[in-house]
Amino acid sequence: DNIPSSLRDLHVLHYYREHHDTKDPIHIIAVGLISIINDFNTGNYMAAYDMMINDAFLDSVGYHLKINYKLFGVGERGVEYFTKKAKFFAEDKRIELKVPLIGTSSIDPNIRHPGNDPMLAMAILPIFLEEYIHLFQHLIGGYLSPDTRAFRKSCKSKKGDNFNEVDICAFYRDLKRTDMKWDAVVTKEFCERYTYRKRFWKFVEGNNGCGCVSAVTKLFKRESQKSVGGGNGAGLVPAVTD
Repeated sequence: DNIPSSLRDLHVLHYYREHHDTKDPIHIIAVGLISIINDFNTGNYMAAYDMMINDAFLDSVGYHLKINYKLFGVGERGVEYFTKKAKFFAEDKRIELKVPLIGTSSIDPNIRHPGNDPMLAMAILPIFLEEYIHLFQHLIGGYLSPDTRAFRKSCKSKKGDNFNEVDICAFYRDLKRTDMKWDAVVTKEFCERYTYRKRFWKFVEGNNGCGCVSAVTKLFKRESQKSVGGGNGAGLVPAVTD
């Protein structure tokens, strides 16, 4: 796809939705991601949660979902660690999610989960969303944010950097343009989870962001004819991505 270099946030997903057949997995996942993000932005956490734990969504593109639930008592520690174990397995065509439940038992009528508890939703749904974005990166053979491509071409990147993980940070940063609640997602801890994300953040925020804008402009002047999903991006998603 010769995606315009100026596209960011949901506009990128809309581009892929509009330029692929309705039966194409790229179209299907793009539509799903748009729905999940819009629901998250409007506080409809249950709808976003339901979409991401729905077997039929992944089955429709030939992938599979494995979910592990774990019950935590009210005030019990370990929920955050548990949710960080979500994974995307490209070769196995599988996404694994770890879903925490907070309550006295599995049949507790007041049990809390990421769909009905705003605090859990803000902490956990973006982690689940990462895995679906990794699947989308795998399908398109590229990245969602122009800042990722600029960083990859810059002297700030290093051999061995996982640019798919950088792209999560970059895309979530772009999503701040759609709703400011993403400020609570893209935290210092989130950006420093990986050293290459930390370097990316310094790169993109340099001179109040001007450094990155300049880098993006230069990059796409040089490569305006290259495809996002062509040989330059294909095969960049590792077999296992978290």
